[in-house]
Amino acid sequence: MSDRETLEQLQECLNSTIAEERVAALEKLGDYGEAGLELAARSLHDEIEWVREVACKRFVTRSDLIFLLSQGVQTWNKWRAITVYLDGWEADLSGVDLRGKDLKKVNFRECNLRGADLSGADLSGAKLYKTDLREADLSNANLSGANLSRANLEGSILTETNLQEVNFKRTNLSEFDFSDRYFYKINFSGANLSYTKFDGALLRRTRFTKANLYGVDFTNIKLDRTTFERASFERANLTGCNLKSINLKSAKMNNAELEGADLSSANLSDVDFSTKVMNNVNFSRANLKRANFKNSTLDGLNFSEAKLQNSDLQSANLQGANFDRARLKGANLEGTLATGMSAIEADFTGCRVGDADWSGANLIGADLSQIYFNRVNLKNADLMGANCYNTALWESDLTGANLFGIELSHIHFWNSTMPDGTKQ
Repeated sequence: MSDRETLEQLQECLNSTIAEERVAALEKLGDYGEAGLELAARSLHDEIEWVREVACKRFVTRSDLIFLLSQGVQTWNKWRAITVYLDGWEADLSGVDLRGKDLKKVNFRECNLRGADLSGADLSGAKLYKTDLREADLSNANLSGANLSRANLEGSILTETNLQEVNFKRTNLSEFDFSDRYFYKINFSGANLSYTKFDGALLRRTRFTKANLYGVDFTNIKLDRTTFERASFERANLTGCNLKSINLKSAKMNNAELEGADLSSANLSDVDFSTKVMNNVNFSRANLKRANFKNSTLDGLNFSEAKLQNSDLQSANLQGANFDRARLKGANLEGTLATGMSAIEADFTGCRVGDADWSGANLIGADLSQIYFNRVNLKNADLMGANCYNTALWESDLTGANLFGIELSHIHFWNSTMPDGTKQ
């Protein structure tokens, strides 16, 4: 019997209503090259799972897989949906040439595409979860809507690649250059973006939750509804960045460069700014609840109308800073250097202020109730109209201070120097 006649006979068996006969026919297809593989590919759509699994096992070698892919995305996806869960079943497509191919919604999950040429390919909506794309050429490819979560893109080429709405969750994108690129609805949550360049990029509705942004260059970026909650900005360059109204809750700013950054109205609650030197940063109307500014240099910065409740400003340099109408209830201001600070109508209720220098501070109309001032220098400070209900001043210096409009009977003095130089 000729090979042709044998294949026709096997095809009849594959059309049998009896599953055992279909399986027996599939097991005999291994010696008939692409003709046999074509018949096996059809069986991937069989209604019986057992038959589909046997058909899957006909595709073993790299050349088998390349042939299978040539049968169309739907057929490939049938095969991959089964084999991805079979132990020890690898999909090796390393170095494959898929330039310009239509691979919309293809399932390459956990496949080896190392060194593959995917330039100009349409991979929109593709499943590339945990896919090995090292050294792959994805230039000019369409990856819009693709899932590249935990993919390995080390050394890959992403020049002019369409990355809109891509899921890069927990993906390694270290040292890529995304300068001047446009990103829309990208998920970078948990991704490693260390030393990646985003300078001049436009990021709209993009998520960086828990992302590693060590040493990232964000200079001159433009942001729209982008979130950086719990992201790590250690040694990142945010010079001159407009971060107005951006969500940076619980972000780590260790050694980040923020000079000239606009953080007005941003959510910076629980952010650690400790030991930082900041110049020309705008924190006006920002949410800085529980933020850590311990030992930081903040002189001359704008904190007007900011929410700083329960923040830690211990030993911070606040000289000339603007805290007008800011809310600092419960904040730690121990050891602060705040000479010339402006805090008109600010709320300091219940703050801790000890061993601090607030000389020359403007505290007109401020709420200083329930504060324990311990060894605080308030020389020439203006406290006109301030609320000092149940306030304590221990061993503090009010020489030359303006106390007009204050009900002194509400203050507890102990060994403090009054404006006229007398002790009380």
